[in-house]
Amino acid sequence: RRPLLAFVRREAVALVVAGVVAAGLAAPLAWRYLDAAAEVGLRAYDVERLPRIASWLLLGPGNLLYGWIDHLPRFASWSRPMHHNGVGFVTLLLAAVGLFAARRRPAVLLLVAATLTVLVATLRLPNDASLWAVTRLVVPGGTAIRAVARVGALLLFPVAAGLALFFESRRGRRPVWLLAVLAVVVFAEQINVSHGYDKRFAEWKIERIAAAIDPRCEAFFAVATGVASDHELQDDAMWAALASGVPTVNGRSGAVPPGWQLERAWVASERDRARLEASLDAWLARHGVARERVCRIEIDRRGETAAWASLQRGEDEQR
Repeated sequence: RRPLLAFVRREAVALVVAGVVAAGLAAPLAWRYLDAAAEVGLRAYDVERLPRIASWLLLGPGNLLYGWIDHLPRFASWSRPMHHNGVGFVTLLLAAVGLFAARRRPAVLLLVAATLTVLVATLRLPNDASLWAVTRLVVPGGTAIRAVARVGALLLFPVAAGLALFFESRRGRRPVWLLAVLAVVVFAEQINVSHGYDKRFAEWKIERIAAAIDPRCEAFFAVATGVASDHELQDDAMWAALASGVPTVNGRSGAVPPGWQLERAWVASERDRARLEASLDAWLARHGVARERVCRIEIDRRGETAAWASLQRGEDEQR
């Protein structure tokens, strides 16, 4: 602390000026966050979103070596999608050995202490006990964190340092082949097969919505027809709003404003259409927006995948 205090005294003016400037630059964003928090509220304390010991070990169902673990009944009921913070069992062991061997280094001690602090402060204990119930009230912004379990991603930093320290400490030692095998195992433990999407298909869907917006519309609300459910429409509509410059009532987030009951934006029957129309009227009235200013657009989502595939085949034939 002595060098730190000496530095603060020496650079006090610069630190104060820099702090004031930084606060001024961040203020507009901070006010927006505070306004949103005032409207939708902060996160409720939810033990299901806290990490468990196993959360720091699981690597997800797409992991090449350990994905099968996530399918076990013991884990499958709660692990997906936010409890995959593991880095591999051999990887974690080697990193621990490397950090332990370098335990006399102040930087290593600080890194390990910070990681353990995060683990202890957020861990879900038996009988659903956790220090997070108190920590979230003390840490600035703690009550705004939704998926607390993802804090386990911070494990990557000490593990990376520990691995580097492990292999560095054994540089030049024999047998070299053993170190090579360990390196290959560490690499293999990181291999994951994840889902992807066709960006061009997404852009094509967005263009369909944007093309359906009447230029006279001041805003729009898009709904899907021909399907029993469509959770992607909200995202597509928001992208279409950016592409067209026309604002939308559609949206999707971890929290919604009070009175916004437009999550199920699809029409499978006349009852759905009436429900959405009533919800849209109530939302606009709540905010003093005239109904005629907002156009409701119905997008037929039936056969979109087949239509896109046919379009792609036509382009391939032309090439």
